[in-house]
Amino acid sequence: MNKHRILIVEDNFLFATKLEKNLTDWGHKVLGILENGQSVLTFVEEVVPSLILMDINLKGDLNGVEIAQKISDKEIPIIFITGRTDEETFEAAKSSSAISYLVKPFDLLTLKSLIEFNAFPKQDINIQKVDEKNIFLRKNKELIKVDYNEIQYLKSDRNYCDIITTKGSFVLKVSLTKLMEQLSDPRFIKSHRSYSINIDKVAGLLLSDNKLRIGEALIPIGRKYRKEVVKRINQG
Repeated sequence: MNKHRILIVEDNFLFATKLEKNLTDWGHKVLGILENGQSVLTFVEEVVPSLILMDINLKGDLNGVEIAQKISDKEIPIIFITGRTDEETFEAAKSSSAISYLVKPFDLLTLKSLIEFNAFPKQDINIQKVDEKNIFLRKNKELIKVDYNEIQYLKSDRNYCDIITTKGSFVLKVSLTKLMEQLSDPRFIKSHRSYSINIDKVAGLLLSDNKLRIGEALIPIGRKYRKEVVKRINQG
């Protein structure tokens, strides 16, 4: 079993410590136990967990669903653990980026299976780095050599990414964060929580619409990324 770094967000300390013991027994590392939303926002700026187990009712002004929405750009898998069974809470949780919803009390094997089968599926990245300028991308049965200069932008759809190149599009089962780590090239920067662009391929800016143009595509610019995008374009 793969070991993972897990953050527990739960204001029932007794329940949280029991959960911590089970996770540790399963071989995972518990990074901490937090009981309010603001502390979660601060924590993930410094440390990115592999998974968050999150209660919905918490101390403070933010509930678990609101926290999940605020940290969605971190692409951290979240499993909600809650005693609430009302339809409204469930629908709100569905609108977040969480991967599952577990109602207390629950069987420990159910939690273990959610962690192993849903949070950390085996990755089928289909990418092989050749050198600092080229990678091979799999399309059907063929490995196609792609120069970094041919990559225009990356688009995330949760655990999948589209790589848009001048040779066509490739779909990979990998998060945007992991893909950028694999490429490891300063040309690729985030313009939006779901998009990473090749800064050398930007052909135009529509700042009034919070968009940029690469080829015929209009790419959104997220508010938190706008300053860095404009700075990098001006440097180029």
